[in-house]
Formats: sequence, structure tokens, C-alpha cells
Amino acid sequence: MIKQNRRMIHQKSNKSVTATHDFLNFDDKQEIQNEIPSYLSQLDVRLWYVESSLIGFSAIHQNHLEMFFYILMKLAKDMENKSFNY
Repeated sequence: MIKQNRRMIHQKSNKSVTATHDFLNFDDKQEIQNEIPSYLSQLDVRLWYVESSLIGFSAIHQNHLEMFFYILMKLAKDMENKSFNY
């Protein structure tokens, strides 16, 4: 299952790094993206679904959360219909 979604995982992580890591230059981002495939093979990657739609993924190594990506369009839609208490 992970192998089938490896391209999507790579694309989503790349999009997120680009959006959130503005302190990295282009070469740094390219280096990170080049390392992702080999890095994923060392992690316990879990895919997150709602019904049959993939909504995100997480990756754990030695009880540490290394990656967590939630597809933001789904999150925005969910938040329209829910209230949150802090």
C-alpha cells in the first residue's frame, strides 16, 4: 500500500516543505526531496483515510513522529462543519 502511494507522499511532503520552510533555499529543498524516498523506507508510514479517500499520512521512527501531513483541503472542509474547544 505504501509503495502504491509513494509518489503521492513525495508530492505532498514537497508541497508542504515549500509552503512552510521559507528559510530553505532551492538547493536545500532539492536535497531534502532527493532524500525522501530512502528516508521513507526507514520509517513506519501510516496512511490516513476517510472512507476510501486518502486524507494524509504520518511516519514514525523509534516512537518519534517524523512526518505528519494532512491534506489541507479536507481539513478546511471539516472545520466548516465543526466547532473546536480549547
